[in-house]
Amino acid sequence: MKKCLVAAAVLVGIFISTPAVAMTRIYLSADDNGLTSRLLVVISNHRIRLNDLTRSGREFLFLAKQQQLILIDHSRREFVQLGQAEVEQIGEQITGLTDQLQAQLEGLTAEKRTQVIAMLDSLGLADLAEPPMVPGRIVMTGQHAASAGIACEWVRIMHGKSATAELCLAEQSAINLPESDYAALRQLLIFTQTLRQTAGPLLSKLGVSIPAVETSRIKGLPMIFRDHKRNLSVSVQAVDQIDVVLGLKLPSGYTRAALPRLGL
Repeated sequence: MKKCLVAAAVLVGIFISTPAVAMTRIYLSADDNGLTSRLLVVISNHRIRLNDLTRSGREFLFLAKQQQLILIDHSRREFVQLGQAEVEQIGEQITGLTDQLQAQLEGLTAEKRTQVIAMLDSLGLADLAEPPMVPGRIVMTGQHAASAGIACEWVRIMHGKSATAELCLAEQSAINLPESDYAALRQLLIFTQTLRQTAGPLLSKLGVSIPAVETSRIKGLPMIFRDHKRNLSVSVQAVDQIDVVLGLKLPSGYTRAALPRLGL
């Protein structure tokens, strides 16, 4: 009993002596072409964790200060790490593959091109045959909505005369987020968009799909997001904060996996 009391006193002393850190939790609902899921985003100490509460097994961890995105596969007890060095390396590799593919596609009949693109799709490399996406035109609609009681303003991403995506954006003050958490989320959005633009085919091979949000050219955070091309919608359902010391890090004993090789 004495040992238990001593241990309890030590634990209490640790919690009392350690300053509380506000952990932000954001609950999301998603509908991806009819497949619904519930997601949980946790932000603490410049780190962000994303979990799918509907289908467990995979987890995403973003380290804002290090600018690293880590994809964790719990079933395999391994992870893939993507930082600036990996993004640059992948970008150079994909540029070379794209040039090679475009040279091969030139002069092919429409039927042959269709066959080649179908083959690329089966390999998770269909993005290589797509022309570079021209940044969309951002249109502030002046229309307002709310999600989880948070006021937001609708923005359309236009390509030509068509709206390819819609976002309902909220300012930091409306969400009532700590400045560090807001900054970390903005960094995550911008990092993932850079990753989508430079390493889309690699992400496809990893089973990851990142929608185009045009985040670097807009302010605020999306409370509602709709991607018309992918028939995808995501909305914030709740935001709360609790005072707790939380370390978001890799589970011990997991192995770093090599990035998938890309080739034709």
